[in-house]
Amino acid sequence: MWRLAALLGLLGSPIMADTINANQAGCASRQALDEMRTAASNNDLRQINFLLNNQFCFAIGGREFSMVELGLSVSKVRVYAGSESALLYVVTAATR
Repeated sequence: MWRLAALLGLLGSPIMADTINANQAGCASRQALDEMRTAASNNDLRQINFLLNNQFCFAIGGREFSMVELGLSVSKVRVYAGSESALLYVVTAATR
């Protein structure tokens, strides 16, 4: 019985959530993420602003997340903002 109580005590402890690296974007679709990556590599600020301002992509650096699907270069994560969350595609390196 004491083992169960000890285990419950451990489970009740706060667990540090993972956070997205600074200056990263998450996108609603993989296609939008591909466009964001291309725009970033070309330093195309008009396209970056279009994607961010029209709710295709979001600045998510520093936000808590949980991994949904881990990929080699692109992953799907659930990003949290207060009591809300969204499923977004991110560059896998942003989650490390």
